[in-house]
Amino acid sequence: MSDGRRIFRNFSALMAAQIVSNLAGLVTTAWLARALLPEAFGVIGWGVAVIGYLGLLVNFGIDRHALRLISRAPDGIRDIAGAVLGVRLVLAAILYVVWIGFIMLLDRDPLVTTVFAVQGLGLFVTAITLDFAFQAVERMGINAARQIAASLLGLAGALLLVAGPDDVALAAAVTVGATGLATIGALAAFRGRYGLPPLAWQPGRWRGMLRASAPVALAGILTTIYITADLVMLGFMADAHEVGLYSASARLAVMAVVPASIAGAAFLPQLAAARDDPSRRNRIAARHAAPVLVVGAALAALAIAYPSHLLGIVFGEAYLPATATLALLLGASAVTCLRLCHDSALLAWDFDRERLMTLGGAAALNIALNLVLIPRYGGYGAAMATLAAEATAFLSMAALAWLRAGLNLAVPVLAGCLLAAVLAALCLGFAPDPLAKPMQALGVIGVCGIVSAGAWRLLDRRSAR
Repeated sequence: MSDGRRIFRNFSALMAAQIVSNLAGLVTTAWLARALLPEAFGVIGWGVAVIGYLGLLVNFGIDRHALRLISRAPDGIRDIAGAVLGVRLVLAAILYVVWIGFIMLLDRDPLVTTVFAVQGLGLFVTAITLDFAFQAVERMGINAARQIAASLLGLAGALLLVAGPDDVALAAAVTVGATGLATIGALAAFRGRYGLPPLAWQPGRWRGMLRASAPVALAGILTTIYITADLVMLGFMADAHEVGLYSASARLAVMAVVPASIAGAAFLPQLAAARDDPSRRNRIAARHAAPVLVVGAALAALAIAYPSHLLGIVFGEAYLPATATLALLLGASAVTCLRLCHDSALLAWDFDRERLMTLGGAAALNIALNLVLIPRYGGYGAAMATLAAEATAFLSMAALAWLRAGLNLAVPVLAGCLLAAVLAALCLGFAPDPLAKPMQALGVIGVCGIVSAGAWRLLDRRSAR
């Protein structure tokens, strides 16, 4: 099978999964936000953000390191997967104990403490996730099935069990339980194809893996800092209601970047395999940029045209005060797409230390801006900090990719910006209020889709030359 067909197959599988899982996830998020109301929803959102840091420590970049190893030596998949699961389970146990101690020190309401303790169990789910192995051998249909199962189980659990703010602990348990069951199913699929990953006490090997993956881990932590530091710091500096409003906006912004992340996942094995062939690797990177930039353009258009409509439709009128915040965060998501065009390539080509320095600067900027802006502007200030940090990261990575890897995506990036302007003009010019004239709005969306598809095709053909 050719590289192009393999990438298309993997991209199609992941995109199909994301369509299903994101639709289910959107309904689940909307249900939880409306049932729990901003204050309780803020508790869930803040816990997810903080646990995300511990999840990074459980993984510690080992999945990216293992993906590279398996991509270059597929016969070792079972042994490598066993080593990864072993070290991650040990890390999960240690970090869960640390997490329990931390939430006890917070001295929050007993119900909130219970929510955080339940969310912490997700660390063990992270430890046994084998997405990296299936991605390395380009069997992403299994990863897609796991995502679909987790989202549908989560939706069913939320609809059946969560009815009001008092069910916030059940809401946390539903999310962890659904993801855990789906992950166990993927583990069973791995066993059927390659055998059960061998678990053994291998401290020497684990130290080597941790040492090799440390730059990737630190880069991931720094990425998370400048993506989620706003929500975490807001939880310490504002009330739960403000955190809930921001959590809703942030959830939409994160979901909006999912298609671009899928493209990165689909292209990553090919990018990694072509590391030592500059001409081929840059050609693949340019093809990867086409769908990512189209997604970014659509996000920018939504940020300009419909932020209040998105909040009202998904979360309800209680969340409309966050309209301006959502507009900024969607703008930041569009810039994230620009960054991912370069970041995925740099990750695949082992520019770990350079990425670390770039992300470290962006993370430091985000924290500093949050300290200044949150006390004065609340959630809107946190969104401003996120946008500034994301723009800094994009510009730094674009310069790094050009100077160190010879990757110049200036033309596709400019094309993506032009596309964003065209889409926004179409939306504002012909459907400024999509709820008032839904059929007209659907027509405009269809035209935007055709324009976007054409832009994708043109960018892809140009990069394939």
